[in-house]
Amino acid sequence: MWDLWRYITRGHISWRRFSLLATSVMMAIFVVTATFSQTAYAADATRDKDGSTLSYDGNNYSRINKESFTSDEKTKGLPIASSGDFDGYQFIDSENVLHLILTDGDATKATSGKAVTYTLKNGVYDPTSQSEIKNVSIETGEINNAKLGSCKLLQVGWFVCPVMLFLAGFMDRIMDILREFLTVRAMSTNTHDNPVYEIWEKVRDLANICFIIAFLIIVYSQVTNFGISSYGLKIMLPRLIVAAILVNASYWIASLAIDVSNLLGTSVQDMFTAVRKSLSGYDKLGTGLGWSNLTNVVLAGGGILGATIAANEGVSASLTLLTPALVGALLAATVAVIILAARQALITLSILIAPLAFVAYILPSTNKYFDKWKDLFLTMLLMFPLVSFVFGAAQLAGYAIVANAGDSPIQIIIGMAVQIAPIAVTPFLIRISGNLLGKIAGIVNDPSRGLVDRTRNWAQDRAKYQAAKNRAGAPLIDKKNGRLTNNALTRRSAKLKKAAERTADGLNRFHTSKINPNSHMNNVIRRRHHKKVRQQALTTAYESMANNNATDWDNKRFGSSSARNIEGNETARKSEIDNAFYNTDHGFALERRTRSATIQKTEIDNRFDRVNKDLIARQQTAEIDKTNVQAEFNATHIGHQIDKARRTAERAKQITEQDLEKSWHELNLRDPGNQEQEMTLRVRTDEAAAKKSQVEAVYKDLKANVQGQIVGSRLNAAVESQLKQRAFDAAQIVSASAGREAEATRVLNAKINTELLSNGKVYQKDANGNIVNDANGQPIVLSQRKIDGNVELHTYATGVGSNNMMLARAQAQHAKDQEAESAAAFTLMKHFDLSSNDYHALATTKDATVTRTKNGNTITFNFNDDDVKTAAISWIAKNGSRGQKLDLSFSGANGAANSGWAGFITRELMANGFGALEPWANDVTIDLMSRGLITKDSVDFHSFREIMEGRLKSEKLAGSSDGGIAHLHKVFQDYSQNGSNWQNLVNSYLDYLRNTKGYDSARLINIEQNIRDMFRVRYSDLIEAHDEIEANENLSKLASGQALNQLRRGVTEYNTSAQGRADIDRRRELREARKHLRDGTASAQDRLLIQREDNLYKL
Repeated sequence: MWDLWRYITRGHISWRRFSLLATSVMMAIFVVTATFSQTAYAADATRDKDGSTLSYDGNNYSRINKESFTSDEKTKGLPIASSGDFDGYQFIDSENVLHLILTDGDATKATSGKAVTYTLKNGVYDPTSQSEIKNVSIETGEINNAKLGSCKLLQVGWFVCPVMLFLAGFMDRIMDILREFLTVRAMSTNTHDNPVYEIWEKVRDLANICFIIAFLIIVYSQVTNFGISSYGLKIMLPRLIVAAILVNASYWIASLAIDVSNLLGTSVQDMFTAVRKSLSGYDKLGTGLGWSNLTNVVLAGGGILGATIAANEGVSASLTLLTPALVGALLAATVAVIILAARQALITLSILIAPLAFVAYILPSTNKYFDKWKDLFLTMLLMFPLVSFVFGAAQLAGYAIVANAGDSPIQIIIGMAVQIAPIAVTPFLIRISGNLLGKIAGIVNDPSRGLVDRTRNWAQDRAKYQAAKNRAGAPLIDKKNGRLTNNALTRRSAKLKKAAERTADGLNRFHTSKINPNSHMNNVIRRRHHKKVRQQALTTAYESMANNNATDWDNKRFGSSSARNIEGNETARKSEIDNAFYNTDHGFALERRTRSATIQKTEIDNRFDRVNKDLIARQQTAEIDKTNVQAEFNATHIGHQIDKARRTAERAKQITEQDLEKSWHELNLRDPGNQEQEMTLRVRTDEAAAKKSQVEAVYKDLKANVQGQIVGSRLNAAVESQLKQRAFDAAQIVSASAGREAEATRVLNAKINTELLSNGKVYQKDANGNIVNDANGQPIVLSQRKIDGNVELHTYATGVGSNNMMLARAQAQHAKDQEAESAAAFTLMKHFDLSSNDYHALATTKDATVTRTKNGNTITFNFNDDDVKTAAISWIAKNGSRGQKLDLSFSGANGAANSGWAGFITRELMANGFGALEPWANDVTIDLMSRGLITKDSVDFHSFREIMEGRLKSEKLAGSSDGGIAHLHKVFQDYSQNGSNWQNLVNSYLDYLRNTKGYDSARLINIEQNIRDMFRVRYSDLIEAHDEIEANENLSKLASGQALNQLRRGVTEYNTSAQGRADIDRRRELREARKHLRDGTASAQDRLLIQREDNLYKL
């Protein structure tokens, strides 16, 4: 309690703030009192002569009408209305509070009455709201509404006088209020309808259960010789019996202590009151001495004392001293009432927990809680006598000052202030009570100053000293340092010293002599000591074994909830806390000091080792020799046996563990009870996981910052909204940090892979970014990065492995990273709704940019961004039109927009069916395209080459695009025209055969002379393939409508041309000649025609 008072007045609230707060409260009281309070009147009541009206406390009461009082709904429920035998006066104020003055007998003749009030609740006056009953004296006379004294304070009298009279009336009742709080209500011995006893009874039952458990432990320890030792039982059992008695009698013990406290407090106060009343002149001064009377006189300036005030210091001087006395006393009284109310509560709580406090008395480890309870309870009880003593002494001293004041109002006010001065020191009396108890106990039982404890401690220490000497076999008396032979007398007299030494020798001989009948006792003591030490060592070992077994069982049984796991979690949490502190400026400073000290210690050790190298050599030699000794032992026969035994024990342990595991699961399968518990555990585990997932779902919704109420949330709207934003902000930072880290990792890995693939070489490049070759066709290397300045990256990265595999892994990782980056770019492009033309521009147009805005976000896609270009190329290769795909295929040519990208473009186009759409695209063309050697102008040549090589079968034509077929027909048109375009195609084809196929000049001349006939033959095969498509339903379905129309236009053009008609005639003649050859009727001309056609195919 004192700590609470000290915290309030001296803790975080300064005296200045506390004074300011008190002043503000008092100003508020002034305003309220001045506004609502009535002027103070005399306490006695005056009844008019006819007895119908009574004036009391400034209010006029009317005679009670018994008939209406007992029948009125508001008052008929009051106790007096049901009794019927009552009389008196009543008054209802502005707040509907009923004021009654009840008399014994006829109210018109009564000389006294009892004043009481009731509050209106729910339309009726509540009997439970009855106020404290006050005795009122009644006299008959003229009712005079005038005040006892008029207020002589001008201008401010309307404000100051009501406040001062209110404070004075309160101070007259303050001692009665404090007495009520100091007097603790006596504990009723009635066990029925007694809430305090009922609660104490429940606590007592709980304490008795603890005793039962304690007795069971004692019995178990005695039977099994495990647990509490015999010595521990001897110490614990008497305390247990005493505590058991005290627990069940604690209610009456506490009640007796409360009665003693009340008796002492009341007796001390009555003693001082009797002394004060026995003084001479008390009947003239003591009965009229009070703050209300004094304040009335001071404010009015009238009466005997008022005249004295006016004649001496005057109203202003007296009021200046009276006001701070009343205000300060009221503030101190408020604090005192709060503290004393808390004291009442603490005493009640102390009674309720008394059984548990006596249980704590049993064990030494819990005895401190009993001491705390005892000190608190006795301090609270001792406070009443101490407060009574201080108040009684103060009232006696104040009375003496007033009696000796004469006509001086200031001295009278000082005397009155002395009487209430103890109110201000009430909080300090709690501390004084505790200190007084400690001093009283210390006189008898203080370890350092108490007579009893000091004597007992000296005897115990001396006994332990002699017992230790006996166990060690030391002489009974130490001749050199013992008190018998080395004291002030022996140091002064050599004779006395020799005599003392002879006495010591005799006692020591007698102590160990065989003729001494008790000498064997020392040997018995030593043997018992040896056994005790052995037993203690074995106890420690067995306790360690038991702890290990318990830890193993706990780990297996509870897993993540085991004590070891919890301890580990707390250890990890401590590390986290230490790391958090270490991350602060103070942590850095402390770590710097710690490391500096460690470094300094190492430096000192180094200096020591430099000058003591022989010690280092000896230490290291000993360690080496220890290793040799262990190795030599392991090599011996017994060493092998020990190793074998160790391994056998380990295997046996594992077998046992597996057997135990098997037995456990078999038990869960066989025994219904165990199976139920096992299934219950698993269900509870799943239920806990389900609840956890529900909580996780609520948090996920909260973190997503969704609109509206979250399902399962019990948070109010304001808290939920705040937590939503905070959780989202945290998740956003985590996600952004992860993305940033991933991007940094990607860039780093890309750079490393690029360096690895190029072997760290930096090549010279032209304006278009292409590598420049030297005269020998080798790339020009500007620089090369090496590990440690001399080891190439390939060599270092390969190590003892394969260089090819290393490069393959690097290339695979590089391709994987590029694929992931382009996929991310494509996702972004798809989000911003890029059109087909946008993809085409970003895939084929150099320096092209596309800017799009969506949802307030603006982004620009650039052709020069490799990831954007890769995504655009992939999209065009898969989804673009034929024209867009052709542009893409041509953009990879050397010198074009995508120079250097030909291989990737070719792979993407071919993977998406470009070869099937374009008849000119075959294996040769694909190879050339991947090397950037296919341009728009070379498409006619490759179409011509495809026709000449007879690659265009019906299946390929059926799947070709109309544009690709149109290129074939254009070649036929050049053939028909036989102009420069035809000659260019022939020349290109001859160059192709010479450079690629390696044909010699003679063969090339033969081909050149017959090339038109060769083309005619191959093109006629193309026309036959068309006829097959038209005749075959499956091939017709495979071909698109545009492709079929283009084929038909080509056939029509072929049939209507001179070359076409001539070819048709030759084909008819050839078919007839082959028929004649099969029939055996072929002529020489037929054979010549067939031979000529076959030769053309061979060419």
